This record gives sequence, C-alpha cells and structure tokens, in this order.
Amino acid sequence: MKLNYCFVLIFFACLNFSAQGNRFTYEYQFRIDSTKTDSLKKEFMNLDIFPAKSYFYGQAQYASDSAMNHSIIQQRKSTPNSISYSSTTDEWNVSYLIEKSYPNFKTSWFTNIEQTNMIVEETPVLKWNILPETQKIENYNCQKATVNFGGRIWEAWFSKDLPFPDGPYKFHGLPGLIVKLEDKTKSHQFLLKGNKKLSTEDHSWDYILALQKE
Repeated sequence: MKLNYCFVLIFFACLNFSAQGNRFTYEYQFRIDSTKTDSLKKEFMNLDIFPAKSYFYGQAQYASDSAMNHSIIQQRKSTPNSISYSSTTDEWNVSYLIEKSYPNFKTSWFTNIEQTNMIVEETPVLKWNILPETQKIENYNCQKATVNFGGRIWEAWFSKDLPFPDGPYKFHGLPGLIVKLEDKTKSHQFLLKGNKKLSTEDHSWDYILALQKE
C-alpha cells in the first residue's frame, strides 16, 4: 500500500511537470440484457488524462455533442435569442461522463435519468487484490488484479509500462493503467486499443462539460 502511494505521488509530479494530456481509447463490450447472449453491444470509449483530472466518455457521444455545440456557437453569434438543435442518439449507447479529480480520485458522474440531468459525486474506495499472474496484452506487459465493486467481481490487467493509476469507468488505484477489465459474468468488458498525446485543440471536451454543467 505504501509503495502504491509513493507511485501515485511520483506519477502526479511527472504529469504536472509535463502538463500534457493523454488519450487512451478502449473497446467497450457490454450486454444490454445480461440474460440474453445476443444482446452484446460494442462502443469505443476515451479516457483523457490531464494533470488535475481525467474524463471517461463515449467517442460517439463526444462526436455528437461536438457537432451540436458547434451549431449552438454559430447560432449564438447570429441569433442569440433563438437557438435550436437536434441530436441523434441512435449511434451511441453510452451517455454518461465520468470525471475523476486527482489525487483523491473524487468522482463526478454526469448522467441522464428519465430525461433529467444528474451529477452524482462520490469517492469510491477500491480494495484491490494484486496477484502474481502476468501476461502480454495488446503488446503491454500486464499483471492481474481483482476487486469487488458495484456488486460484481472484476478482473483487471494493469501495466506498469503505462504509469497512470487510472482506468476505465470509475476504476483506479493500481500501479499502472488498466489495459483490460471485465466482470466475472463478462457482461462488461474493456480493452485498451490505442493512445495518443493530446494537443490544445483536443481539449474541446472541457467546453462540452461546461455546457452540461450549465
């Protein structure tokens, strides 16, 4: 535990020094109905990691919101008192955004329940069991860990090659980025598929988040 704490401190010191964001893209497979084997859906999710926080959200929703926000900006310039827009949700299933604040990993979950926008704040405590098993996944040297969270038993594979104590959804706290994550029933599966350094123009999600808060 003390080793993990030191790792987290070193990570944030390095990240603040570089002051540059990183985007990790996961393939997310999940079952809408856990009782039906043919209800498997697939969506790509982004985990954007910055010095002070991270964002986890669906790529398709991000593209839809970006187009909508561009339309709003243009309409505000031309007709500020009359704004209209339309959004197509057929192309995406994940509509939530998860914001994690460092270093305590306070989590803000932005979601919509019955057409009501909601923000749920918490600081989840994950009691990981790190195991000696290792394997190579997506060209990363990974180590296995398990945790009981949200009423499910989860299996994670993290890599110290990627020195970020973060991961998809609300998961965090391992001495390396989570490369693969799935629950025991395989109803939810995340697999890291790519990553890149973020530039200034990639930070437009901050504006989308501001509109959601507004």
